[in-house]
Parts: sequence; structure tokens; C-alpha cells
Amino acid sequence: MTVSAPRLEPEESASLLQARLVPGEAIQIGRNPELALSLPSSSSVSRLHCQLSLRHDGTVWLEDLGSANGTWLGDQR
Repeated sequence: MTVSAPRLEPEESASLLQARLVPGEAIQIGRNPELALSLPSSSSVSRLHCQLSLRHDGTVWLEDLGSANGTWLGDQR
């Protein structure tokens, strides 16, 4: 079985953002240009919106960081 790496596809753009997740570390996402994954022109994204982390058991964790519009994974908020 082949397992693909998680990927982030912003709704407003056709571009694909990529970052390497390291077990035990988090990648923060938002409009702030200093973040690892920055979406500076996305009005629906907060300056510090959410974070992705890779747990030591291999699961990927998505956490909203108090964003104004919430964080969606598929159709689930």
C-alpha cells in the first residue's frame, strides 16, 4: 500500500502548498508571512489560523488556533 503525504489545497487558489512534517513538531498556517505556510492574500484565513502536526504514531493532527472563520477538513468544521 502506498501512503501519500498530507497536502494543503487553499480553496481560493489552484496552488498547492507543501511542507515537511517532522514527528513531534507543528507547522503553523495563516496570513502572517513569517509562518511556515503563509497565505498572505487569503481574506478568509486569520493571521495565525491553524497548525498541522505529525504525531509519533504517524497520525496527522489539525488544530484550529482560534481563527475567525474556523478550520475545515473536508466538510467537517
